[in-house]
Amino acid sequence: MQRICMQLAALGHQCGIDSHYSYLEVADSLLRNYSQHRRLLAHYRCPADQRIQDYLNAYLQRNGINSDIGLPGETFSLQQAGLAREVSLPYSANYHQSPLMESYRVAQGDLPPTSGPV
Repeated sequence: MQRICMQLAALGHQCGIDSHYSYLEVADSLLRNYSQHRRLLAHYRCPADQRIQDYLNAYLQRNGINSDIGLPGETFSLQQAGLAREVSLPYSANYHQSPLMESYRVAQGDLPPTSGPV
């Protein structure tokens, strides 16, 4: 959970988990430095992303849509095993239900989502 909070803080978001945040205070100057780098590179796209961006905008213009779309500039990377499992359910709950699926947290990890009777 600390890694998730740290990554969210690096992206400029608050974690919202009630816990001890001393590790964020220690990393504050690093996070501010990282935020400054992100701000300076906000409009930079790697060559592959730029080609995708150019293709999508050209395609939209050819089809009569005169507005540019933008690929996401900031992403939450799953850099460690188990992070997807942690962010797949609410922090304070062991169960999540949507119109499309149900998901449970169990002692061994997450129970795969179900989409109705099998």
